[in-house]
Amino acid sequence: MDYYRHLYRYVVSNIPDSLTERSGAFFFTTYLRWNNYLSKFRLTGEIKQYNFPIKIANMKFKNPFGFSSGWADNPQKMEMIHEFGAGLVASKTITYRAREGNPYPRLIRGKDQLINSMGLPNKGVEWWAEQLSPQWENPRILSIRGENQNDWERLIELLDKKADILELNFSCPNVHDGVMDLEASYDAVKDIASIADSKIWLKLSPEYSPSQNLDFIDRVRSDIDGISCINTIPIKHQKLGNPNKQGGLSGDPLYKELESQLNLFRKSYPTTEDLPIFAMGGIISPERAWDILTDYKAVPFILSAFLMYGPSIYTKFHKHFHDQKYLLYERAIQSYLN
Repeated sequence: MDYYRHLYRYVVSNIPDSLTERSGAFFFTTYLRWNNYLSKFRLTGEIKQYNFPIKIANMKFKNPFGFSSGWADNPQKMEMIHEFGAGLVASKTITYRAREGNPYPRLIRGKDQLINSMGLPNKGVEWWAEQLSPQWENPRILSIRGENQNDWERLIELLDKKADILELNFSCPNVHDGVMDLEASYDAVKDIASIADSKIWLKLSPEYSPSQNLDFIDRVRSDIDGISCINTIPIKHQKLGNPNKQGGLSGDPLYKELESQLNLFRKSYPTTEDLPIFAMGGIISPERAWDILTDYKAVPFILSAFLMYGPSIYTKFHKHFHDQKYLLYERAIQSYLN
């Protein structure tokens, strides 16, 4: 029985989002602590028996399962997600100044989808710079967003030496001018790349067509190390608290759009060496994660699936990949014997 899904459907989905934002870390921390004692919720013990290390852009990761930007609003949460089984974890987007975010309600929950209008709430770059330790075990991915060139320069100055990857968020639909003008984005990426030592990842928006995003990639490919695609799809919902009722749709409905973008990108950049890709959007099952990695040579990232299906989704990813790799090996042996 999927206990978390029942808890999510009948309890969590009915709790005001202002309360779940504050209590989410406590809930998942408690979940993590008890997993070693409750056999039905074992996570780390199962994960340790599987081994899927990968290398991306000359960086080593424990496994090819990512956690998208949006929930980990402090370094402790980032480490917690690693303990649940993710090999790559992105921070919540960090801005130059602290932000309260949009008015509540700002999260609408559906069966296999979410609509959020968070508005990038965070404590600002100076707080993050103080909280991040100078040494770290797991590779750090910090998502950042500036409103102008001075913001970007300050973000780079304070975070560049404390990250392995800086993910440039040009694609948030929930803030003013959130999806940046393409021409302005070209110039900004080049300026940022010229002053950053960390590897640069570009986060793309589905608000632009696959061909527009491909043109974006082509123009800045020499300045970036990889891309993240895609962010949430802009959508209106009357229950959202912000005045224009604008939010971002995530979950199952994004998967076809993600595949459309990946199909086009891989025609121009066939391999991971040509263009490393962090893929996100509708990856709600281990089967989809496997397809993303094997068919599109991209790293599957999740966030909505983690919130809707629970932390054990990483255990399911590990087990499915283990089974699939064994199946492929078995088929190869049989083919050889025949």
